[in-house]
Amino acid sequence: MGGYFIVSVSPLHDYDGKLIGCIHVARDINECKQAEKALQESEERFRSAFDESAVGMALVTPDNLLLRVNDAFCRLIGFKDY
Repeated sequence: MGGYFIVSVSPLHDYDGKLIGCIHVARDINECKQAEKALQESEERFRSAFDESAVGMALVTPDNLLLRVNDAFCRLIGFKDY
């Protein structure tokens, strides 16, 4: 059986403090890992499309500050030191 799990193990003692066993809990996190992978792939596709586009693109804050621009945008506005 493969996959991703988070495992927690705790000792189990009797009233005298003697170790008599342990309690373990395993939580299946495969759905979380699949969601992380899908998000990472989506971010990579966006980054590639943004960076490699022949069209000038910019990510801008609501108050018009440039967060990120691509090479085509730099060429469009004549910025050469990018």
